[in-house]
Amino acid sequence: MKSVIFNIIYVLYLVTVTNADLRKYDLNNVNILDDELLAEYKKSPNVRVVYYYKNDFHRLGVFLKQLDKSAEYLTLYGVKTGIYDCNKEKHAETCDENRVEQNFYTYSNDRELIKLDMETMFDVNSIMSNILQLVLLREVPILQSKEERLEHEDKYKGSYDIIYGYQKAIGTHEHRIFMEIAYAYHDKFKFAVTTVKQSTEGLVDSKNIKDVGVWVILCKDAKSRADTCSHIKYEGNMDLANLAAYVRTLSLPLIFHFPEDGQVIPYFSDGGTNVVYLFYTRNNKKDVMSKAKIVTESFRGVAGVVCVDRNNHMGTSHTVVVIIIVVVVVFVVITCIIIGVVICMKWYMSVIHYLFQYNSDAGIIPVEGFNGETPAVAVSLKNKWNSPVFMSKKEFSNLNVYAFVYEQLKTILPEPTVTTKEEIPEEEISSQDESPEVTPDALSDRPPDQPDPEDVEQQDDQVAEAVHRARFKTQMDLDLVPTLTDKTFPKTVQVKDLLFVLFYLPFDDKSMAFLRAYGDASRKLENDTDQSLARVNCHDWTDVCGHEKVITYPVVKVYQQGKLLMNYNGLLDTDEVVKTFKLLKHAGQSNLKSVKDIQNFIGEMSVFKEVAAELKSKFAYGINMNGEGKDIAKMKFNTHLPAIIVLKMSDTLEPFTVYGGQFQKSEILKFISESTMPKMPEMTVQIFPALYSQKKPFVIAFLDDLEKSVSVKNELEKVVKTNKFHGLKFCWLSVVLSLTMVK
Repeated sequence: MKSVIFNIIYVLYLVTVTNADLRKYDLNNVNILDDELLAEYKKSPNVRVVYYYKNDFHRLGVFLKQLDKSAEYLTLYGVKTGIYDCNKEKHAETCDENRVEQNFYTYSNDRELIKLDMETMFDVNSIMSNILQLVLLREVPILQSKEERLEHEDKYKGSYDIIYGYQKAIGTHEHRIFMEIAYAYHDKFKFAVTTVKQSTEGLVDSKNIKDVGVWVILCKDAKSRADTCSHIKYEGNMDLANLAAYVRTLSLPLIFHFPEDGQVIPYFSDGGTNVVYLFYTRNNKKDVMSKAKIVTESFRGVAGVVCVDRNNHMGTSHTVVVIIIVVVVVFVVITCIIIGVVICMKWYMSVIHYLFQYNSDAGIIPVEGFNGETPAVAVSLKNKWNSPVFMSKKEFSNLNVYAFVYEQLKTILPEPTVTTKEEIPEEEISSQDESPEVTPDALSDRPPDQPDPEDVEQQDDQVAEAVHRARFKTQMDLDLVPTLTDKTFPKTVQVKDLLFVLFYLPFDDKSMAFLRAYGDASRKLENDTDQSLARVNCHDWTDVCGHEKVITYPVVKVYQQGKLLMNYNGLLDTDEVVKTFKLLKHAGQSNLKSVKDIQNFIGEMSVFKEVAAELKSKFAYGINMNGEGKDIAKMKFNTHLPAIIVLKMSDTLEPFTVYGGQFQKSEILKFISESTMPKMPEMTVQIFPALYSQKKPFVIAFLDDLEKSVSVKNELEKVVKTNKFHGLKFCWLSVVLSLTMVK
């Protein structure tokens, strides 16, 4: 009965996969593509996103729903999203790619950009942020070190301010917000993003950031490359409305001089911002301007500063408004006599409301509460511009002005970066009144015995945190991996006898993980006199990557004397890269004519050459064809010619294996693949796929570094040496290493 049930379930599963039908999904914003529309998508100069629908699988419905929502938002940024039904159209070559349904593809100008794994695109935020990062490839570079950040600053000194964001990971909600702001304001500011904390070193409060941080690096006013760019930290909530308002305020003038700069104050438009007013006359203008500079530096992005010339600020604008009001009152009186008092009064109130609105939009300075004395300072909060709050009669000192402005704005400053007393140039600190000193502790509303919530680490996934720490706690060692450009790439490829080139994207997680391993490989090969590992950043040098037909990332291509030798298809691992390099440098096959050579490499038969050519990047091969290896084969390996022998110098349990099957290419390939595996290997992430492919039950010994484990391993090795359990695969796993990874 159980067998019948199993068969029924199996058949139903096959039917479900075979009869995949896209129509069952409710898609409103994603375009369904045929061959013609797919070709148009690929040729478009704008970024196009395509998912190739092939089979139904678990969570596909959830993913398509998120993709459909994202498609609606992405159209605002010029990005179109489509689905190509491989079961219906059947003409796209991409449909035949392995795991095509687990990825979606991006195109522009008839080129495939990058392939994005569905595992990293699980919701609207991750889809939006990754695609926007691709759209703004050049406008928002991903920087990996402090040195790269400083180079970025040098590049824009004297021309642009930089908005720099730290994200714990690409694809988060905060990353999406940052990218949407970058899209809207990349014509006014330069943007850059990083996922490496070390690159934020030297910026305000960088040591205390957790998951996200945003800084404004002020390079526009730098006179030369020798000048240092100052910087301020965004202290507001990381949501789209607040960050957009902050950046919009940054784009406005630092100080607006009324009425010298005009009658319309820019801080009232497009939703407006908070305003600090400083009133002066000719006699105290210099003193007030020094206070204005302190306020702009301390509250930039939070409030605009209006400096009002008390001698002129009641000029034309108020005269015009008074004339308009007189005319309106006369007009209203006449109208009331004609159409009746009740209707007239309703209309009159709407006119009065309009005049007050005009008063704000036109930028007329509110003077309620201003007694005419200068110098003076007042603060109007956003949308309350007609109700300014003036500082009471205190000494008009730098510290008092700062403290007053902060007191008015503190409700909209969640955790301000406070300018300390030492940073405020004070004319006479000793003559201060009894105003409390402004310090970070004094400005905080948190009780002294209550810990800062940001100091309480919340980590639900210890393994993920361990991986994150391992990846970023040290800087990548890339000193021996030169970066190639469109100029240096052709020359370097031509002069090198053997050259490995890594093509990568700096915002791709797999690329950056492998780049670290690649750098470690270069260090292991540093004794090689000819540096033979290089890299190309496809974010910066798209023309080089396009010419070399790089369509997936990361990828390593191997060149020999100016020509492409092969694509590296091994594991993205340090030791694998080193091994492959050494094997290729050894030149694959050798024609062995002496006993000494034969002791290093044993083999025979013409088909062996084909196998050697196919696997030359994984193993070293030798061949002897003159018969001198006969005695060696018999004495050392107890076999007769022709013979294929796999030598495993590091395997003490089975130092060699002799092939006894037919001399067919497929059989030899299988034999070599299985025989090169140690007799009782350590189970690691790298070796597990090869172990699993043998389809044998595992016998796993879990060992630590104690004496008892050593004894157990020795006894198990004795069992393995008997060769009585061919149907099992013996291996061992280090419990000490596993625990270290989790800590």
